[in-house]
Amino acid sequence: MKESIKGKDLVGIGISNCCALEIIDDEYRLIKSEISAYGIKAFWDNGDYIEEKIDSSKEYKKLNEFLQSGW
Repeated sequence: MKESIKGKDLVGIGISNCCALEIIDDEYRLIKSEISAYGIKAFWDNGDYIEEKIDSSKEYKKLNEFLQSGW
């Protein structure tokens, strides 16, 4: 994912097995069936590659905030 978003103002999403990103209207949440499943948000910020785990709480969060670089 690192090289595919390099030099672009994009957010990459990586989802492990047994995990899904559910998007309804303008909100999202991470659904996972195993405790070890996870999602990663990746982006470039001022020349630094950043990877952050996606919160796996059951609450829906605003999609537009997720798609911005950083949180």
